[in-house]
Amino acid sequence: MQSRRTVIGALLIWAGFWIAVFLIPAIYARAQGQEQPIQFGQPVSGQFTASSSTAVYTIEGKVGDKLTIELNANGGNIDPYLRLYNPQGQLIGEDDNGGGKRDARLSGIVLSADGIYRISVEDKNKTDGQYSLMVIRELINGAIYFEGEQDALAYQLSRPWDKTSLTYRLYNAVPGFSYEETEQVVAEAWAAWAAVSPLKFAEVQTDNADIVIEFGQIDGSSNVLGQACPPSSPCAGQVQFDEAENWVLREPRNYDDISLLAVATHEFGHILGLLHSNDANALMYPTYSPYNLKPAEDDIEGVQRMYGSGTGGVSAGSSPARTPPPSSSGQDTVESTIDDSTYIEFWDFDVQAGETVSIKMNRLSGDLDPFLVVIDANNNILAYDDDSGGDLNAALINLRFPQTGYYTVAATRSQQAQGNSAGNYELSIVYGAVEQPRPTQSSGSVVPTSNVQVSKGSAVDLSRYQPLDSILTSPFNNSLAPNTQRRAGQVSSGDTYVWNLPWCTNDAQLLNDNLKNLEVQFYVNDTQIDRSLVTQTQPKGEGNGLVCVNNFVLLSNWQPGTVKLTATMVLRQDLYDGIDIYSAGNYVYEYDVQVQ
Repeated sequence: MQSRRTVIGALLIWAGFWIAVFLIPAIYARAQGQEQPIQFGQPVSGQFTASSSTAVYTIEGKVGDKLTIELNANGGNIDPYLRLYNPQGQLIGEDDNGGGKRDARLSGIVLSADGIYRISVEDKNKTDGQYSLMVIRELINGAIYFEGEQDALAYQLSRPWDKTSLTYRLYNAVPGFSYEETEQVVAEAWAAWAAVSPLKFAEVQTDNADIVIEFGQIDGSSNVLGQACPPSSPCAGQVQFDEAENWVLREPRNYDDISLLAVATHEFGHILGLLHSNDANALMYPTYSPYNLKPAEDDIEGVQRMYGSGTGGVSAGSSPARTPPPSSSGQDTVESTIDDSTYIEFWDFDVQAGETVSIKMNRLSGDLDPFLVVIDANNNILAYDDDSGGDLNAALINLRFPQTGYYTVAATRSQQAQGNSAGNYELSIVYGAVEQPRPTQSSGSVVPTSNVQVSKGSAVDLSRYQPLDSILTSPFNNSLAPNTQRRAGQVSSGDTYVWNLPWCTNDAQLLNDNLKNLEVQFYVNDTQIDRSLVTQTQPKGEGNGLVCVNNFVLLSNWQPGTVKLTATMVLRQDLYDGIDIYSAGNYVYEYDVQVQ
């Protein structure tokens, strides 16, 4: 589900400070007229005239606050000039064109005392025109900005969509909140645009949605908050928010909270084709503000120029009903249908760290051949199964989850979009360990070790038992050069796993040629397992264009403690699998398994 993105219209914490502090022994003379108090992050606008070319604003600061102040021209031929005075009336900073073109900006101003600071704004040209002012109190790593041109003239437009009815899919939830809570905020963000345009937005759970929204890793906390691709971009319709941020759903409660509603509504503007605006009151202003939650006049003018006027709407939660958040014990069951129009459905469930869950997908009618996939919040595949439940049903038994959070079950059919089976199914999620069948043992086919029992398996065991890789806290990486990778995981003493090291190509003849120069070795606590216990399957098409051979053993009867398992793929020469070239050498996969 992951895809490469072009970062366009991203929201980030900007750390490239332009210092403009002038320790000038000038004293602020109180201007005649009212001094208007303002708040951090909340834009204000005003009007200069030939007879009134100055204004004064006040803001309450504290020692150590680092400020960025932006004064922008929004109309007319004005040339803004900005001055900042401390509580004693001393000038501590001033700027003319630091914001680009005629705009003024002071960045990196660190306040030395608590008190009321005064901001004097002036039009040097003494003419008529509008301006906007915003003061941002910076986080530790810098002020928050939307990435993009800072000297844009009001709204800018990308190419619009060629339709006014758009579908969107929310892949996962904001960390710390439920899917339903996240879904509601996303719907509110879309509704803000639907209220001022004829655009209609419908939530779906299909892979062909116009707009894809997800939380994932971008660059860690306090930097890029989110990124979106407008219709003119190669990645049009993709939105990603950084899961590492300190997200809140709507209004911030603490100093470093980031409002999902504010960021999402801005990013969705990019998705519709709006670029950045120079109007500080605009939702599309490049500086983050939790107060800018709905399109302002400038935003409305831009979106209506692309799509016309009118009122649209939002249809959220129109996807198949999701399973409710389960308790830590018991069973949740749902029924639904897979056919050519809906060949895959997604169901969310939550678990606690270390919890064990079993998932089954059984056919109720038709010729459906169920297939299960479990995905984490970052869209990484944790486990999958085709026929372990018997009679072509799918089952993932005793999956252990290393982290607390929401996970997703993809319920589909064998060969997915390319498959042709259809029918009703029942999906069940059982919490807590369940008893598994023991592997068949015969004389000479079992090797007991001090920690785990190794058995020879048969082809049916590949779907009967869980893959060993499903216990890992993170999957092994695909590497084109010899290396050693090490991962950790946990098992229970009664669990049975398939320890498999497959090799695949896109052609059966190529696979046979590869196998002549490839060897698989398994080790338990640095002792090699006898080759007679390693089963190698016949080449088999996987339905995804690949032909694979599996090399595996069965692991059961674990003893408390730690087991070191090592699988090595030895390539005697460079091998081409039809897609990539793998360099000759040893590819080593080490498992540090904790038995409970």
